[in-house]
Amino acid sequence: MAFAGCLVRPDRFRRRIVEECVPQGRTLRKTVTVDLEIPERFAADAAPEHVHLPILIGPKGDLLDDFTVRNTNNEETPWLTRGEYLTLVTKVLRVLLSTSEQRAPGEGLSPDATKAERRAIECIVRRSDPRHDMQVDHSGAEAIARLEVDNPVAQKMAVLFVQALSGNDAVVVRVRDVDGSRRHRVTYGVTLIPTLVLERSRRSPRWSGRGFLQVALGAGSSKLFLDISNAATCQSYHLYVRAPDGCYLAHQALRDVHGTTRQQVDPVRGAPHWRFRERLGQPYAHFHARHFPTADHGRRPGVELAFDEIPPGSTMRATITALAALAILWMIGFAISKGTDSQAPGTDAPAFLLVFPALAATWLGLDAPSRVVEVPMSARLSVLITLVLSVMGTGLYVLHKSLGHGFDAKVPGGQSILGVSDLTWAVVVAGALLNVLWIGYRCVVQIWAYLTCLTADPTK
Repeated sequence: MAFAGCLVRPDRFRRRIVEECVPQGRTLRKTVTVDLEIPERFAADAAPEHVHLPILIGPKGDLLDDFTVRNTNNEETPWLTRGEYLTLVTKVLRVLLSTSEQRAPGEGLSPDATKAERRAIECIVRRSDPRHDMQVDHSGAEAIARLEVDNPVAQKMAVLFVQALSGNDAVVVRVRDVDGSRRHRVTYGVTLIPTLVLERSRRSPRWSGRGFLQVALGAGSSKLFLDISNAATCQSYHLYVRAPDGCYLAHQALRDVHGTTRQQVDPVRGAPHWRFRERLGQPYAHFHARHFPTADHGRRPGVELAFDEIPPGSTMRATITALAALAILWMIGFAISKGTDSQAPGTDAPAFLLVFPALAATWLGLDAPSRVVEVPMSARLSVLITLVLSVMGTGLYVLHKSLGHGFDAKVPGGQSILGVSDLTWAVVVAGALLNVLWIGYRCVVQIWAYLTCLTADPTK
């Protein structure tokens, strides 16, 4: 009966759940520690050597990557196979139905109860594909609810038991030494592919042009969405999320919490509540909840976290690269504009100098993303602009050296940009100047935001 009780009212068994998410390349490694306490009335009904308890309940068809389970002694513990799990479910369901009809152990069920039991087992055994939005079949639970029984309490528990397993599967472990202690600790780990939050538009609910540009430039996303469904299955819930290397927590928010069903206030335990660790700027996030309400069907309350690079980061490197490109482009453009004719300087040194910003741009950022949270898109875009301007400068220098007067064009009205009067070079220098101003502004904003997080008063 402890197995059924933990499925129907998991918060009565799970005192505390602590989840820790650590980035591992493009994935997250989530370690969940579950502190269990078997109620005395369930422990009395359990076998003296062990009791079966579900530690993870999830939608049917979900795959668990690199899944491991460890017991209180940090020893790897096996969990029930699917055959053992279904055998256990069938036995528990038979006990619940027999109790509801107040029949002796080993005595058969009534014909109606037998049909309802068969239908319920069919609903539990049926597999589903998470790629399709399939309706959960609750006909087995409804058939049990229509039975005329002598013990309605056991009948209600059987209905809730079948409802919980009609659309979900459970990972079940054997908890040993029940007679020695009613409190146990089980830890399991799983590798997650996190949900990245990209920029969206009104036309496309999934991504926008800016989101497409994020992926195209390898900038990834600075936001993560983490499901907190476990918060409703325990009395106390803690979530720790470690920031990727070189990043800090810049924003945190609770999403879709309004789609939850508020539980009635228990005069002993108190009302449900939750909160974040208010301070930002640290390399981790901490969310805590007590008696979190149960989510409505189809809702996924979760935590949305935004991370940013600790300065000086890629934005500062992109600023330095942009400054170097501006200086080299301006010097060559100025020399060509002030020459006695439109011939390029009589040396090939400028052609080699113009290659350095392009090489630096390639080295500083245009590589494949390797973290869950990548560098800001502004840094990637500035590096790309620097690369393009360097290539354009090299091409202009070759054309000036080859065509001479045939490539002579001045800025209209006798004007110049930073002393560069040649029209083509003035355009390139103006682009490099705008790039420096823009990425320099982004760098200052990034440093200011980080200092604001570090010096902010968490009590306000």
